[in-house]
Amino acid sequence: PNEDGKIQMVYDKKLDDYRPIEFKDIVILLRATSAWAPVFADELMDMDIPTYADIGVGYFDTIEIKTVMSLLQVIDNPMQDIPLLAVLKSPICGFTPEDLIDIRVEDTHRTFYEALEGYSENDDEIGYKCLDFLNKLQDYKEKSLYMSTDEFLWYLYTKTGYFAYVGALPGGSQRQANLKILFERAKQFEETSFKGIFNFINFISKLKKSNTDMGSAKTLGENANVVRIMSIHKSKGLEFPVVICSGMGKNFNNQDFRKSILYHHDLGYGPELVDYNRRISYPSIAKEALKSRINIENLSEEMRVLYVAFTRPKEKLIITGSSRDINKSINSWSNGIDSKQPISKYKILKGKSYLDWIMSSVLKHNDLENIREMAEVELENIDDHPSKWKTKIWYKEDVILENKEDEEDESVRDILETLDVTVPNTPYYDEIKEKLDYKYKYEICTTKPASISVTEIKKIQNSYEEELTEDLFNNQIVLKKPIFMQEKTEDTITGAERGSIVHLIMELLDFNKINTIDEIKEQINIFIKKNIITEKQSTAINSYKIYKFFKSDIGQRMLKSAFVKREQAIYAQIKLKDVYIYEDLINDGSLNYDDESIMLRGIIDAYFEEDEKIVIVDYKTDFVNDENREEVINRYKKQLDLYAEVVKNLTGKEVKEKYIYLFGIDEGVSI
Repeated sequence: PNEDGKIQMVYDKKLDDYRPIEFKDIVILLRATSAWAPVFADELMDMDIPTYADIGVGYFDTIEIKTVMSLLQVIDNPMQDIPLLAVLKSPICGFTPEDLIDIRVEDTHRTFYEALEGYSENDDEIGYKCLDFLNKLQDYKEKSLYMSTDEFLWYLYTKTGYFAYVGALPGGSQRQANLKILFERAKQFEETSFKGIFNFINFISKLKKSNTDMGSAKTLGENANVVRIMSIHKSKGLEFPVVICSGMGKNFNNQDFRKSILYHHDLGYGPELVDYNRRISYPSIAKEALKSRINIENLSEEMRVLYVAFTRPKEKLIITGSSRDINKSINSWSNGIDSKQPISKYKILKGKSYLDWIMSSVLKHNDLENIREMAEVELENIDDHPSKWKTKIWYKEDVILENKEDEEDESVRDILETLDVTVPNTPYYDEIKEKLDYKYKYEICTTKPASISVTEIKKIQNSYEEELTEDLFNNQIVLKKPIFMQEKTEDTITGAERGSIVHLIMELLDFNKINTIDEIKEQINIFIKKNIITEKQSTAINSYKIYKFFKSDIGQRMLKSAFVKREQAIYAQIKLKDVYIYEDLINDGSLNYDDESIMLRGIIDAYFEEDEKIVIVDYKTDFVNDENREEVINRYKKQLDLYAEVVKNLTGKEVKEKYIYLFGIDEGVSI
């Protein structure tokens, strides 16, 4: 290394001498390569640094192999929608998602291939695309009949231009090598007694199912001059002059602890305890013990993996990691460390990443005075250790654009100019801006619920729309506890519960046994014995008031009717403007909400037929007196109007009367 610590020469055992550093002398180690390796590889290739990333993706999972196999499936049998769509959307055919949507919308009842055939008769650009694909597909079918599988596969590579296309993509040589391997496997298939595309597809499927997928084709030799990206596990037994251990700030994976039951090969299993009465679950002592044991074993494995990473470099080790709050992290790393004592076991167990372990240790090094100053940590008796450590912190600077109220009309171009971003003056700018600024003209409808209950309509009519809308979209659904699980020592019954109990009794009562108050009480006792209601709930029922209802004019008319329907659930489309104030729906003078509808759901307490017309009855248990009588009646008028409209549509008969029966004052009121 030179004076700045940069390596200019590396020692080569084969040459027994120093030589200039090359790309092949550098390796980037990651805990897991599947997520970050492609990102690292793309960044390095953008800087013209040759890179090879062994990301562990299976050979059959590569996009080029999937595409070619889909094409073979379509040639063998085009009545397969998923492979067909994969081929059409691939560079082989070049259909856009919008094209595929247009084809499907044209014919939604048949397979996509049949819809494609039908659309090929259209005289437009998509129709020409469909016709061209069908002609090519017919050519491929004819060729597959007399060509061997390997010859036919190479014919597809060249005829479609797909082999050349993947070669132009990033990692093109790797992709072409994968296609060549598929060609070689087709040659091996031809040596068997099976022939044809159908058998070759089955042959490949069996390879996948038998787990013989050995990974992507290898295109690099031992001495290929590229920067290698690999997992720490795969680096075992290897050595490199320069090793970059990256992503050290990523937290350890503790997802296993979130399972409801933990398993351990020595300690058995640790479940969660479930409290049905309180409807909660919490970890048992056994689960906490297993969690502690498994955590220690996981950290031990992580420490062994870290040891492997640190023993790979021969001349230089570079460690990188990120932190959301560097000042907070430095304070955490420095907390409780002593220059003369090793890192405590407690601090190791509390570590959430490799960086926590590393920094807690190296902060005691004499070269990290700048980091200790940031954390305002003073350590005495720091030894002048011969090893060299250099640290650097990069801060991510975020550019925040604040929109001011008085600048709402500021254009996108003006905003970008304030950020010193050059906007090309192209003829497409205005068109793109128009699309990005587009606002759905019926946006107000998207803020309204798709369905609404009659009770919610009542709240809206009483100027509670804002609170209701917030409740509909934000509140969680609370499930009602079954009657048999409810406490038998409930202190009070709410007004809403009282109303539900009365409605339930009015639904279940046998009309042939209501001639006296005692008959009504006897039916209620039967409901208690059958666990339909509880003893406590029965106290909310006034048998005398129910008796008075059936002796009232509307009650007698109901009993005389030959057709009575109780607790009828309804679902119907009603006009949106009948629910919400029409002026609140208008956000543009050109809009008309007359045809917008909303689903109404509700339950009609009772209706009966009289003179071939319908009479609706709605029970109300609200508190009523002379002062609020009219207010209560007006509150439910809209509800009865909606019921009448729905019943008329359901039965096809005219609704001649609508009644509200107020149990509070034992009176039936015609609306």
